[in-house]
Parts: sequence; structure tokens; C-alpha cells
Amino acid sequence: MSKAKKLTKQYRLEQWTSIIQERIKSGKRVNVWCSENNISRDAYYYWLRKVKLETTENSVPEKPQLPKVVPLIPPIPTYESNNNCTAIILKVNGISLEIQDCASDTIIEKTLRALRNIC
Repeated sequence: MSKAKKLTKQYRLEQWTSIIQERIKSGKRVNVWCSENNISRDAYYYWLRKVKLETTENSVPEKPQLPKVVPLIPPIPTYESNNNCTAIILKVNGISLEIQDCASDTIIEKTLRALRNIC
């Protein structure tokens, strides 16, 4: 493609990007806005496709979505006690978690961090 054609294409894309943004900012439906601005509905959608295509071709490809990984936490030691020392019971997505009053701050922190990844 010659330099003149590239410049023309770029100019038109910028012009139509501005027109499309103007229509979006107006909040009006495409048919209404196009009618008020003497723009063919077909031309609007043609340039909308062109602008979208150009922006997707020139954008940086997204990183593939990796599945969420829940870190493995060493088993929480159980403490036998004469009384019930359960301080908190959390029930989320069918998972029940009891945090005992005697659990260390580190264990509680790691457990809550793992829960954040599940929810």
C-alpha cells in the first residue's frame, strides 16, 4: 500500500473514530443519531466495523486467561480442647471453614488469602 493510501486510510479512521465517539457520547440510538446528523446508518456500521477491526489488529494480544490456582496450604493443626474454641465459621460456595480461637495469625492470614482466590 502506498504512503498516500496509508495516510488516507489513517485520516478516515481518525475521522470516523471521532464520529463514533460523538454518537456514543450523545447516548442516542444509532438510527436517531444518524438521521439527525445526515449519516447513512449503513455507512455508520461500515465504519464502526472498520474502526473495531483496526483497533483489534493493532492492539497488543491479551495474555491467555490462566485458570485460578488456589495455593496449597499445609493442613491446619487441630487442637483438642475441653471447651468449644471455634472463633469463626465461614461458609462459602459449599465450603465450611472453622477458624479456632487458638489459630496463629499466620495460619489465619494464609487461609483468608486462599479463600480470596476461591471466591
